[in-house]
Amino acid sequence: MTPIENEATATAGPEAPPPTRQEIQRLEESFRQFTRTTRDLESAYKTLSRRAKRIDGELQRTNSELHRKLEELEEVTTTQKDILDALPDGVVVINAADQVICVNPAAERILGRSAEEILGRSRRAVVGPTGDPLLAGVLEGRTRGRVEREVTTLDGSVRHIAYTSAPLPAGCELQVLTDRTVASRLRQQVNRLDTLAALGEMAAGVAHEIRNPLNGIDGFAALLGRELVSEGRNEDVSRYADRIRRGVSEINAIVSNLLGFAAPQGLQNGRVDLHHLLSSVCAEAQEFAPKDVSIHFHSEPGVA
Repeated sequence: MTPIENEATATAGPEAPPPTRQEIQRLEESFRQFTRTTRDLESAYKTLSRRAKRIDGELQRTNSELHRKLEELEEVTTTQKDILDALPDGVVVINAADQVICVNPAAERILGRSAEEILGRSRRAVVGPTGDPLLAGVLEGRTRGRVEREVTTLDGSVRHIAYTSAPLPAGCELQVLTDRTVASRLRQQVNRLDTLAALGEMAAGVAHEIRNPLNGIDGFAALLGRELVSEGRNEDVSRYADRIRRGVSEINAIVSNLLGFAAPQGLQNGRVDLHHLLSSVCAEAQEFAPKDVSIHFHSEPGVA
């Protein structure tokens, strides 16, 4: 008898009928099928285990690559923010819903408001009413290029601002603001100086034209006075000639002052109170500085 037959006989007990050969064959076939299934499951488990390890390795590499890319993206974002923060010009980004979504410190300074007060607001609320249709066109995105205008910001100050507008993807818009207030004031001062210089040149020309006939009048008045005295005429008439000469002398003094004003001034070497000079310069610079900027001058005793 086979081992399975012996086992079946022992299990069935002495009273159970012995299994038939057909039953034993079915049992042996079931055992072989169980063995094959066990080997297949074991092989499948090993295959799945290898695939799981491979997938786990790929996931680790993918996660490492993703982490590296996130670090690079964060570094690029930080660099871009540092660049925006360092720009002297104001940068404002407006989305398709007409809301400010990005603003740098220079724009905060130019517009006179903090980022918390600007972000999420419409562009018109940021700059305030100007009444300028051309500037309004720039703010509404209808005008491209560079436009310079005097505008009233939210803090009530009047500034000379240059606007540059450009479209961005996703319906956004980039606005670059340049504060030209100081440059505009300096340009106005230069224009005044040019006007004064032109007036000085004109005054010098007029003074020369006046001085020539005045010298003639003075000479003739002196000659007339001498002749009147030599002829024994009335002294009152002689005094008239003297008055003419005094009037000519006063006019000549005025002409000399005009010529002195028009003449180029040379440098004069000498000692200067440096403390007073620097204090005056700081006071002058404070007039052109923004409201949130204070200029202070301090010197050590005995230095200036």
